[in-house]
Amino acid sequence: MHPRSRALLPLVLVLVVAGCSHDPSSSAAPPSAAPPSSSTPTRPIPTDLIVRVEQSQLLGRAIYLQDLASAVGTDVAVAAGGPDPRTRGWVTQDLGDGRWSVQFVMPNGDGFLATEEVRIWGKSRELETFSPPRPLSAGAEAMARARKAALEQPQGPCAPPYNTVILPASLIGESGWLVYVLASSNQPDTYVLAGHHRYRVSEDGRSVLAHTALSRSCLISDFRGQKGKVVALTMNQLVADWPLETVVFAGLLYRMPIFVTTDRGTWNVDRASITLLRE
Repeated sequence: MHPRSRALLPLVLVLVVAGCSHDPSSSAAPPSAAPPSSSTPTRPIPTDLIVRVEQSQLLGRAIYLQDLASAVGTDVAVAAGGPDPRTRGWVTQDLGDGRWSVQFVMPNGDGFLATEEVRIWGKSRELETFSPPRPLSAGAEAMARARKAALEQPQGPCAPPYNTVILPASLIGESGWLVYVLASSNQPDTYVLAGHHRYRVSEDGRSVLAHTALSRSCLISDFRGQKGKVVALTMNQLVADWPLETVVFAGLLYRMPIFVTTDRGTWNVDRASITLLRE
């Protein structure tokens, strides 16, 4: 199953709620650290961070689009009574021209078989069930192996469930795959900004080549039952001087500004746009 990615522990998160007051926990940023307005004048992004910021925008959008396709594919399969109980995850491929394939996979010895496939093209959704399950293409097989290799690593700091996104590492000029293991929640009105991992996995999907923890802690906020509307999020990010791709993903997912404080300044992540507000 694909729980729509959302999760966080109240840590350094402040939520701006329109029309009501909110008493943040003692671990939240103090009132003096209220987020700037999205209309605050911007500053030039430092030269040494321009490529990093552009990479975050590129990867964050790619993560969002694949996660969205996976969620749509899961909804279609569930509505039809699936996925097959033997499945252990999914492989989502961008076929180009706005077309996506979501294949639900089951283990088969040292490899995988597809039990169902949902093909998405615009508003069109087509589900095909395979009986018996069919072999995967070489590319999909490598992606399934890469997903398995990443999930076999120790996870945390958030509690399960985790979603996965598998991108070609060629997006950043590397070989193999980038596997994102994303902290998630299926609860409404919860927001996930931290607790994610990025793995670079070999082209055949068998070996983890590098691991990057994209935060030092889990960051989850639960606003169920709160009055008013959440209009912006703020967070401190300690592991990089610029907003990471998972923050861009969250901005696209929650469709609201996220103000990020790093050692190099305060940034506004507004969906896939990143601007520097102050240094």
